Amino acid sequence: MFHSVVTRTAGFNSLPLDNMTELSKVTTTILMFIGGAPGSTAGGIKVTTFSIILIAIISQIRGSNPVVFNNSISFTALSRAIAIIGLAAIWVIVVTTLILVVEGDKHRFLNIFYEVTSAFGTVGLSAANTPDLHIFSKILLMITMFIGRVGPVSFAIAITINNNMDKDRIYPEGKVIVG
Repeated sequence: MFHSVVTRTAGFNSLPLDNMTELSKVTTTILMFIGGAPGSTAGGIKVTTFSIILIAIISQIRGSNPVVFNNSISFTALSRAIAIIGLAAIWVIVVTTLILVVEGDKHRFLNIFYEVTSAFGTVGLSAANTPDLHIFSKILLMITMFIGRVGPVSFAIAITINNNMDKDRIYPEGKVIVG
């Protein structure tokens, strides 16, 4: 219970992370990626963003529109949530890959992925022994911490800025096969 709360932004640990099982590391990595509530100091994609996507997926399976507490979720909110999760996932994957390339075989994939996700979520937990990382890896982690805290909000603001040139354009609807 303690670790599920800590992985949101606290950075405390009561057990050595080396003793965690692979499943525990994966679970805490997911919690760190999601992060805390909007308006909090937590990083990550935020609980509400994750909830909107989860509700949209369930609604799609049921064949209905996404609704929460008798309020429908707007297409704009859903688009922002998809963009935030997509950009965050791409960033974490790219940084993890770059660090794995720089570090070589010194660290296991899951430990580096845990480290990058912890930085993105501004959590402060470490499974890869951060002081031993190459300086380039440390710089990538610092940038990831900044993007994890400020980035998703900035992405949402950038996405909501309307381009006046596109306001009067009407594009034909494309037929794309999905799934």
